[in-house]
Amino acid sequence: YKGRVFEQIGKYPEATKIYRDLVDQNPLNAAAFVGLGRLLRIQGDEQAARDAGRKALAVRPRDREALRLLVADAAAGRRDAT
Repeated sequence: YKGRVFEQIGKYPEATKIYRDLVDQNPLNAAAFVGLGRLLRIQGDEQAARDAGRKALAVRPRDREALRLLVADAAAGRRDAT
């Protein structure tokens, strides 16, 4: 919850730290991986955002937010190729 609040008010480094701590404490926390992925994308780290999305999907294969992290990346790749 606290990570999401920091994210919403634009305190991305603080939110990122919270999500990293959450996934370190519980590597099965798909929601924390999704939150981390969102923040990493906002901060321009596409590769790490994709990795976080993949880790979320490994824990919860049908997680829509995690799928969006990967789909958005695939769409960006198609745009870059044209």
